[in-house]
Amino acid sequence: MDLREFKDIGKVYTIHCRYESNGSVYFDTTTFSQHPDHTYAKLVPEAFGDVDAINEGEGELTVSAAHVKEKRSRNDFALWKASKPGEPFWDSPWGKGRPGWHIECSVMASAVIGPHMDIHTGGVDLKFPHHDNEIAQAEACNQDDQWVNYFLHSGHLTIEGCKMSKSLKNFITIKEALKQNTARQLRLAFLLHSWYATLDYSQNTMSEAMQVEKTFSEFFLTIKDVIRSNDTSKPDGYLKWTSVEMQLNASFQERKEAIHVAMCGKYILTSIPVCVLVY
Repeated sequence: MDLREFKDIGKVYTIHCRYESNGSVYFDTTTFSQHPDHTYAKLVPEAFGDVDAINEGEGELTVSAAHVKEKRSRNDFALWKASKPGEPFWDSPWGKGRPGWHIECSVMASAVIGPHMDIHTGGVDLKFPHHDNEIAQAEACNQDDQWVNYFLHSGHLTIEGCKMSKSLKNFITIKEALKQNTARQLRLAFLLHSWYATLDYSQNTMSEAMQVEKTFSEFFLTIKDVIRSNDTSKPDGYLKWTSVEMQLNASFQERKEAIHVAMCGKYILTSIPVCVLVY
C-alpha cells in the first residue's frame, strides 16, 4: 500500500478530526462540522445524521453494533480499519489493518491531480456518504475548504425498472445486449437519455431507439436517392442554389450549432435527437 495513505490519515489529525478506537482510526464528523472553515455533507446536507442513508452507503460491515460502539457518532467513518483474523492487512502506525474505502479514492485522486481538482465524477448513489466523506477528509488533510469545484453525478442504469445488480441476477452484458439489438440502436438508446437521469434498459426503451434509427435511415436513403437521380455528368447537373437551398442550408447550420451547444451543456443527450429531428 502507498505510504501516502498513512501520511494523509495522519495529517487529518491537524484539526483534531481523527481519533483511534480499538485499533481503528475514525474521522470525527462532529469536530469537522464545528470548524469555522468547514462544512460536512456539502453535497447532501439533509443526509447529515440520516441513519438509513449512512447504513445504505457504508454497508453492513461498518454499521454493525460492534462497529457503532467504536465510534463517537454514527456519522463518523473509518480512515483505517483494524483487520480481523484471516483478513488482508498492512502494517501501520495503528497496527495491522486496511484503509477505509473513502480515503482510498481521495488519496489516489490527490496523488495524481494534487490538492485541488476541477471536476469529480461518479454515480448519483455515491453522493452521500462516499463523496461527502471524500470531501471532508481531503479538506481536513489539506486544511482547505474547497477540494473539488464541480461534481458530475451520472444516473443509474436500471433493468425493467429495477436497479441492475448481480445479487438480483438482473444484469445483462454488452455482448448479450448486442444479440438483441445492434450497436447503433444501443448508442441511440443512451443518446435519448440525459447522462444525469436514470436509464431504464427495457423493451420500450429499445423500441424508441429503433424508431429513431428508422427515421434517420429513411432520411439518408432519401438523400442518396436524390443524389443518384441528379446526373452530375451533364452541364446542368450542378444546380445553382435558390432561396429554397439557401433556407435549407441555414437550417442545417442552425441545427449543427444547436448540437454543438447541446454537447457542451447539461442537456446533451436529450437535446441532440430533438435538434436533428425537429426539421
